[in-house]
Amino acid sequence: MKRHRPRAQDFTVGWICPLPLEYAAAKDVLDELYDEAEYATGRIHNHEVVITCLPAGQMGTNAAAAATAKMLAAFPNVKNALLVGIAGGVPSNQADIRLGDVVISQPNGQYGGVVQYDFGKTIPGGFQRVGSLNAPSHDLLTALSKLKANPAAARHAIDASKTYQPPSSTDVLFHASYDHVQGETCAQCREDMQIERVPRVGGSEIFFGTVASGNQVIKYGTTRDGTSSKLDGVLCFEMEAAGVVNLVPCLVVRGICDYADSHKNKTFQPLAAAAAAMCAREILSYLPCKPALRNEQQQAPSGPVPTENQCDTEPHHYKASLAQRQIYMESLRFDQMDSRHATIKMAHAKTCRWLMNCQKHQDWLNPECFDQHHGFFWIKGKPGAGKSTLLKFAFSQARKRMGDVNIVSFFFNARGEALEKTVLGMYRSLLWQLLEQLPDLQAVFDTLSVNAGHWNSYNWSIETLKDLLCTAVEGLQNRSVKCYIDALDECKQEEVQDMLSFFEQLGEIAASNRLRFLVCFSSRHYPHITVDNKVELVLENQGDHHTDISNYVNAELKVGNSRQVLQMKETIINRSSGIFLWAVLVVRILNEEYSRGHAHTLKRRLEEIPDGLNSLLQDILTRDNNNMAKTLLCLQWILYAERPLTQKELYFAILAGTESPEFLADWTADEADIDEETFKISMLDSSKGLAEVTKSKKNSTVQFIHESVRDFLRDEGLSNLEVGGIAPGSSHDALKICCLKYVNIDLSSRLPHFQDIPRAKSPEASRLIEAVSRSYPFLEYAVQNVFHHANIAAEHGMAQGLFLAGFPTASWILKNNMFEKHQVRRYTSYADKVYILAEHNWLKLLTIEC
Repeated sequence: MKRHRPRAQDFTVGWICPLPLEYAAAKDVLDELYDEAEYATGRIHNHEVVITCLPAGQMGTNAAAAATAKMLAAFPNVKNALLVGIAGGVPSNQADIRLGDVVISQPNGQYGGVVQYDFGKTIPGGFQRVGSLNAPSHDLLTALSKLKANPAAARHAIDASKTYQPPSSTDVLFHASYDHVQGETCAQCREDMQIERVPRVGGSEIFFGTVASGNQVIKYGTTRDGTSSKLDGVLCFEMEAAGVVNLVPCLVVRGICDYADSHKNKTFQPLAAAAAAMCAREILSYLPCKPALRNEQQQAPSGPVPTENQCDTEPHHYKASLAQRQIYMESLRFDQMDSRHATIKMAHAKTCRWLMNCQKHQDWLNPECFDQHHGFFWIKGKPGAGKSTLLKFAFSQARKRMGDVNIVSFFFNARGEALEKTVLGMYRSLLWQLLEQLPDLQAVFDTLSVNAGHWNSYNWSIETLKDLLCTAVEGLQNRSVKCYIDALDECKQEEVQDMLSFFEQLGEIAASNRLRFLVCFSSRHYPHITVDNKVELVLENQGDHHTDISNYVNAELKVGNSRQVLQMKETIINRSSGIFLWAVLVVRILNEEYSRGHAHTLKRRLEEIPDGLNSLLQDILTRDNNNMAKTLLCLQWILYAERPLTQKELYFAILAGTESPEFLADWTADEADIDEETFKISMLDSSKGLAEVTKSKKNSTVQFIHESVRDFLRDEGLSNLEVGGIAPGSSHDALKICCLKYVNIDLSSRLPHFQDIPRAKSPEASRLIEAVSRSYPFLEYAVQNVFHHANIAAEHGMAQGLFLAGFPTASWILKNNMFEKHQVRRYTSYADKVYILAEHNWLKLLTIEC
């Protein structure tokens, strides 16, 4: 009889694979494969199994949690799961683990089978791990007991899966402290550093115990053994289990492919992946088969998002599942959430420490003064005074000293992406941090309405986020929260006014309920924005702040110790007027002068440096007239780019404005073989040292060293650099020309099949984009923003008629289609400029074209 095709609700076993290699091995052990679209679905024994794989390039606990949550939402009756793949083994006297063996998570008295070794808090004396992870279900543990009672069958199944096994001579264990020499193999490593082990007579073995999970690859034997020892002995290290086991009852099955040391390579990965998959299959032979309920009237799961025609017209509330909560949590995060905090330089060793003993800071922390300030501490100061550095210092000290307090922060960044400089990004970041540290507060998601939250697009509104934060604060009970928010002036004024009103509301809630919710702001001097109850500290009025500048100058001005130098230091300190950035830049200028052997000119150079930050910036940018065209273009790109550029993009964007189209076509990034250090040197030279690279976990970009630089260029401009200077109209027109040169590059000579653009999202399309971006890093930005810059230039009165008349529409469409990730959004070859301009709302250009 023909089997009925199972429905989504028929699947009861989930199978999670972090890597494509593991995904392929999982499909190979299916008795029957139903489908392999977004998920691979099939049958193993009598179990309906759904297999998911993490998106390419993503790894770690968060990615695993997101993929698992999405699977559980789509297949609501999955009650048990297996996380199956490869891992780095931890050989020891207690566990003689070899490559190709299998480790299965099993609870012991302390852990539930998995321990997250890198989740916790820094306290005096070291790192304290916090939190616990769930143990597998009763059914999974029963199946595990049956497997342990019949290990021979499992070992036989594993050995039968080995279509190819590397020679045993390649399974080498080195002493933990001995590092790999070089090369893909260990051929150059010293044989006397190998650990002699008794040859194993049988095949693969299965080990049961604790699996260590965290968000880092362990590639150092000493770290491997040290961490394992602190955790009372683990069997392997991997990167996903901690994100999965609290979402669904789960066993972790890992094939050992290396020893988590510097000698790790990919030789044993296929064998390990196949062994783990076959062992997981064997586990399912012992797992009781409990068919899912087929009652059509059963309550709909909370996972899949209802479509409009499925939703009631009135919102209704529900209790969010763990999987749905995880989806909400992941939707709050964004890539650049911590980049501004990471980019702010740490306070100099001899500065900022006075704040901890400052009476105003002490009053803020004193519970007896809470009714006077409602938990608000506001650090104010002039541009460049050092507010952000001081706030970052206060934040880091709170994390070190107050282990029992939950610390959250947000650092506004006017030079960053949209979410970095808006209260929407701030609320998302603060809420995520608070709920991540206090998971029980994730119950706030239960207040969301099914058809009001737009879960499918995660389109968080400011009002929804404020409501959730309010509810979370009300649920603090006896727990304390300290919140640090930097650079309010780098956010829109109207948004700040509303934000402060909201925080005052939170302060009143905290005060009336005796909750410990403290907030520290920093900003420039706002004339009309404030809160009624606060402790206020004006930075430039603090004697200790001037002492900080003195300490910095005395420590960092390295031009000798003569009497003249001592006088110069005193002069710098006095002329700084409390503006730390002015002192930092002057010290840098004099140190550079000294390093060039100009000790005799130092006093004269200091006298030439003007007072005031803006005057100093003008002096830095105009004193040396070398490569002024390059400097102007660099400043224009950093100031007016539609999004922040990476170092590599900026390098080639500047070349686009200073070199010929023929040169740009030939001078490709892959052939030039330029390293990151060269890009950095070029960026520093072009910007006269006024730009820096953000410290971000993903896609570090270029920005000005301080918002004061951006303000100076926008407010006063640099009209003496060139006719038109840094004005918006001429700047956007110059950037348009750079983009146009790249749009005109003929790619066919380097990429013979370029004319045949593969279907969007296909592997072929990804490979083409990768190849083109590797050779022409600036091309994607140029194609996507050439009209953007032209439109703004036109809005400022710059003529664009010739640009539109000669625009290479066909070439642009071809390149735009290549970068477009959605097939439906690609243009046909006969699309005209009017349609393109209208679709993107480039109205000024559309008016000219029509």
